Amino acid sequence: MVQGFMVLSPMRRRLPRIFVAGLSALLTVVAARPADAGVNTWTSARLYGGSVYGLAASPANPSIVLAGTGGAGVFRSTDGGVSWHRSSSGMPHDTIVFTFAFAPSAPNTVFAATYASGVYRSTDAGRTWVRITSSIDDATFFYIAVDPSNAARLFIGSAAGVWRSTDSGATWMLLTWPPSDNIAGEALAIAPSDPQVVYIVGPSMLRSADGGTTWKNMDPVTEAASVWVDPSDANTLLVGGLDGVYRSTDGGASWQPVATVAANDVVFGLVPDPAVPHRFWAGTYAAGLFRSDDGGSTWHSYSTGLPAKRWVRGITFSSAGALCAVTQFGVFRRALTASSWTPGSSGITGSEVNSVAYAPSNSAVLYAGLQGQGLFRSTDSGTSWSYAGLRGQNVNSIAVSPSRASTINAFLNQVGQGDPAHPVDEQNGQLLMPIRKGTELLPEKSRN
Repeated sequence: MVQGFMVLSPMRRRLPRIFVAGLSALLTVVAARPADAGVNTWTSARLYGGSVYGLAASPANPSIVLAGTGGAGVFRSTDGGVSWHRSSSGMPHDTIVFTFAFAPSAPNTVFAATYASGVYRSTDAGRTWVRITSSIDDATFFYIAVDPSNAARLFIGSAAGVWRSTDSGATWMLLTWPPSDNIAGEALAIAPSDPQVVYIVGPSMLRSADGGTTWKNMDPVTEAASVWVDPSDANTLLVGGLDGVYRSTDGGASWQPVATVAANDVVFGLVPDPAVPHRFWAGTYAAGLFRSDDGGSTWHSYSTGLPAKRWVRGITFSSAGALCAVTQFGVFRRALTASSWTPGSSGITGSEVNSVAYAPSNSAVLYAGLQGQGLFRSTDSGTSWSYAGLRGQNVNSIAVSPSRASTINAFLNQVGQGDPAHPVDEQNGQLLMPIRKGTELLPEKSRN
C-alpha cells in the first residue's frame, strides 16, 4: 500500500482543462470485466453536470434556455431548464461556450462566443449553428452585445480587441482607441434607449456616442467585470467590480459606490430580474450569488443550495424560475416560490472524468473521479450514478480494494484550493497531496 503523500510532477499542475468528454465514450467500456474487453457498442452512462459557463433564455419564449458547457458544446432546454439535450449542430463536439446573446428584435437569432472556435450564429433559437468569424484571426471570444433594435448589428470581444459587424457577422471591423491601440474589455453594453451609445468596461473603460467609431475614456472602476445600462436613460449605468457595485448618472464621467456585495471579490455578473422591477442578481467569483431588491443599494446572499466558493458564471430567468451556472457543478434552478437552489443539469453531459475504476470483487460497482465534482458510484455497471463523497474535489485517480467494493482510495489534485481543511504544500516545484480512503482524510500514520 502507498503510505504518506502521493507526489505529482509539475506537469500535472495545469490551468482548468479544456478536455471535457462527459461519460458517453468512457464508462461503458469498463463496465464489463476485463475478460470481456473488445465490445464495439457504446451506450451513454448518465452522469450529468460539469462546467457550464453561459446561460441565456429566449426573450420571446422563456421556456427555451441555452447552456454553454466547458467542453461539450451547447445544450438546449424547452421546459425552462428542467431538462436538457445537446444542441450543437454546426459546432465541434467538444466546443467550450462562454456566453450567449439573443437578438431582442429577432428572438430566433442568437449568438454564441466560444474558446478557440470563434463566434457562432443560430437563426432557429439554438438548434443549429454557423460560424461567423472565419475572417478574424482571433478565435476565442468572451462577450457579445446585440443592438436591441437591429439584430444585424453586434459587438464581440476577445482578449485581443473588440469587433463590430453591421451585417450579422458577414464582415467585421476591429475597433481601436486611441486609433492605434486595441481595446481591452471584460464586458460591453449597448444603451437600449439610444443604441449609438456603447459602453466597454474592464482594463479599458470607454464610452462611445457614435456606435463605436470614436470613444471617450470613462473614470476607472477597479476590476470592472460587468455592466448594465438603464433602459430609459443612456447615461445611467451600473458596473460590477471589486467589492461590489458602482453607479454613474453621467455616462461614466464619475462613479459612486452603491454597496458592498462581497469584500475582496469581484461582481462578475450583474443581471436585472425581468419579472421584478428594481431587482438585480449578482454573481461573484468565489462568494456565491447575491440579490438586491432596491435597485442595487443593498444586497443579500441568495446562495443556499449552491456549492461554496465556486464561480457563478451565468444567470438567467426562464418559465421555471431563476437559473444560474456554477463552474464544475453545472446548472442550478430556483423556482419562484423556492427558498433554495436545486441541481438542474439533467441531460447535460459535460462532466470532466479524470478516472474510472471497477470493484474487483463486484464488477457491477464502478467509481468515477471527476474534476471539481468529487466521487460518483454506480452499482448497475454504469447505467445510473449517485454522489459518493469528496464534494468539490478534483479526484485524479481511484483504487478499489480487491476484496471490498466499499473500500477505496481516492487521490486528489487540490491545485488552487489550499484551505485549512485541504492543505496543499509545495516543495521543489512539486505538489504534495493527501490520500483519502473512502471519504475521510486519514492522518499520515494511519495511511496503509
